[in-house]
Amino acid sequence: MTKAVHTIPITQIILDEEIYPRGGVYPKRVSMFAENIRDGFKIDPIEVQIHPEYSDKYRILDGAHRWHHHSKGGHCHDHECRNKGKRYSN
Repeated sequence: MTKAVHTIPITQIILDEEIYPRGGVYPKRVSMFAENIRDGFKIDPIEVQIHPEYSDKYRILDGAHRWHHHSKGGHCHDHECRNKGKRYSN
């Protein structure tokens, strides 16, 4: 079953490096997503869950490179997300 996709302000999404399985965010991969987005490709939503320590934030389960492109690349806006938890702010 596919989870519903919602839009969450990018400022409410954080990368929790304690749970994120990769060794970091790789600029080449971020650039690849930037090119794909610019060229109009459909990009999968970021998978998130409610952050256990910050009730107003979500933490990334999958999609750190997509998030990095949007949050650090000057594209701070709402982003489509799939939530593994129950709460959405909108």
